[in-house]
Amino acid sequence: MSKVIKIKIDSREPFSGFKLPVTAGQKIEFACDRSQRWKDLFFKSSPNGFFNPLAWIAGLRVRGVKCFALCGCYNDDVKTGFKIGTGRTIEIEKDGFLSFFANDTEGYYYNNYGSVELEIKTV
Repeated sequence: MSKVIKIKIDSREPFSGFKLPVTAGQKIEFACDRSQRWKDLFFKSSPNGFFNPLAWIAGLRVRGVKCFALCGCYNDDVKTGFKIGTGRTIEIEKDGFLSFFANDTEGYYYNNYGSVELEIKTV
């Protein structure tokens, strides 16, 4: 039986306050309404993110993923970061927990505004 939960991801938090316990081999489905917007300084963005050349040069926490894309990672370790955007299904790689965040440059979360709601379904 699958379980669905909805959580709010605040763009100012480097890692979400909510930690999703996971087990290796488990499948998780993520969905985030593409009409939602959060803001990096002046730039409004959907959970899919936007190309920010300054952030790209400075170094985004999850490399190769657009600025302000909704991301997740294992055990608050951005080296394990992955893009969620408006939706994705993953198979969990290891036991622990997942946390979520807007992909931004380290130290620049103070100028972020808004949040998005993420729906999480175990399948």
